[in-house]
Amino acid sequence: MSKEKVTIQDIADSLNLSRNTVSKALNGNDSIPESTKNRIIKKTVELKYKQFAFINNENLSIHIIRQAEIDALILPNNFELKNVDGIVCIELFNKAYTQLINNLGLPTIFIDCTALKLDLSFCITEDDKFPYVSPDWINSKLDAMDKLPSAFVHVNDFVAVGLVKALKNKNIKIPEDILVTGFDDSHESSIIDPHLTTVHIYSNEMGTIAADLI
Repeated sequence: MSKEKVTIQDIADSLNLSRNTVSKALNGNDSIPESTKNRIIKKTVELKYKQFAFINNENLSIHIIRQAEIDALILPNNFELKNVDGIVCIELFNKAYTQLINNLGLPTIFIDCTALKLDLSFCITEDDKFPYVSPDWINSKLDAMDKLPSAFVHVNDFVAVGLVKALKNKNIKIPEDILVTGFDDSHESSIIDPHLTTVHIYSNEMGTIAADLI
């Protein structure tokens, strides 16, 4: 008989916490104290819950870097340099904070972070919190172009789907008139017409390779 899968409720029961608290901690909710988050992460590893089952006999600490810490260029609370052997940074896009991490002198791997020097004249960018899928915003950017490019490459499928809809409303055919690609192989890429060209991200493999490199 196969062993039943570990659930969030199992983790909650083992720590005498609510299921909601465990769920929030695993999703990086700021309302959960750092000490509680660390207890929960440790238990998920111990019980081999989902992706945490890949971690064995290692001390893992997860820190959510807040915007205030990025702006002030300070390390997260409870981050003790003397207890850290290596760092894996995920989705860190601030160059100054990236340099701060580099200057710690620890083995560090950056995944999905700022690295390349881009020619922004070829890019449409706004603040991270900007509503990139707003139809009005997309149309304003398209109307401001003297000539459309031969292709649009998007940060993710969600934004790409928004552009596809805007282009179709302008009677621009895809892929006959213009090429559109997304990134992350989401469900939306397969249900839109025409189907979206996208890139699949092998998240588990990336995490395993990052851990091996560290």
